Amino acid sequence: MIETVIAQDFHFTSPLDNRIDRKTYFERCSPISQNMAAVDFTRVVFIGDNVFVTYETRMNDGKCLRNTEIFTVRDSKVMDVEVYFGWSIPRACR
Repeated sequence: MIETVIAQDFHFTSPLDNRIDRKTYFERCSPISQNMAAVDFTRVVFIGDNVFVTYETRMNDGKCLRNTEIFTVRDSKVMDVEVYFGWSIPRACR
């Protein structure tokens, strides 16, 4: 389903990925989602073509993480995503 909203000229940037293309994104990042047990969105802010999302993820191993992503959307397609991650949450997940 997510492939239908990701633009063909999509790019993804994170501390580990420097503006990778759509194909590389699906090869590298999609398998990670299989390790996620739950996602709780704590902030979603729309500013023009950008959507800022902060979320907490409970992994299958019980570890909790917090990430923020900035999506650029045009013509109902996600064109670009920047991810900021690395927060381990020192409390129980929600």
